[in-house]
Amino acid sequence: MMKAVDAVGRKFKTAIVTGRSIKTISDFVKLPHIYFAGSHGFDIRTPDGSSKQVAADFLPCLKTFYDMVSDQSRSIAGCLVEDNKFSISVHYRNVPDEDSKKKLETIVDNALADSRHKNLVKRNGKMVWEIRPNFEWHKGSALRYILKEVFQPAEEAPLFPLYVGDDITDEDAFTEIRKLNYGIGVFVRPDDQHRATNAQYTLRSPDEVLSFLSRLSRL
Repeated sequence: MMKAVDAVGRKFKTAIVTGRSIKTISDFVKLPHIYFAGSHGFDIRTPDGSSKQVAADFLPCLKTFYDMVSDQSRSIAGCLVEDNKFSISVHYRNVPDEDSKKKLETIVDNALADSRHKNLVKRNGKMVWEIRPNFEWHKGSALRYILKEVFQPAEEAPLFPLYVGDDITDEDAFTEIRKLNYGIGVFVRPDDQHRATNAQYTLRSPDEVLSFLSRLSRL
């Protein structure tokens, strides 16, 4: 997959839009020509090192939320509280039972009710709760910004965006593409999942994404 992303990125302007932090994703991918939008698009970095950070004023309350929930959830097996700098991810994929999951969600909701965190909001993801600034910005906003402000200035003709994603939070980007009236959204959805999507097309697995990207890089 890394080779496929590398090949696509050398032929087309390519960005990875993720809930992970910029540091986490850039350390993992290690491709210097790839653009990154971390923390659901709140933190954007280009290959030349320039960056745009949205809602930096929210960092102190995100830190206190992270500290509070990390401390109070230590006894819940399988949970993972991840600091993505401009968002906090509370993963419950490996929490073994429904009662533990409910206990974890209560901890999250009580922390959000704390007056220090009144400017944060909870969003559902794929087996995760995403805690973000209550600020009108998301993966769709990041897509529009990258397309118009980062990619477009050096181009004479409009660029055609193609966005591939498998998470609930990717729906914001699929919706943005619909609003643009050009581009393609591709939802990665196994045959046994039937969640509705704003994407125009689907792939069934990461293996199909790999095949698609490999073919795209050869065009």
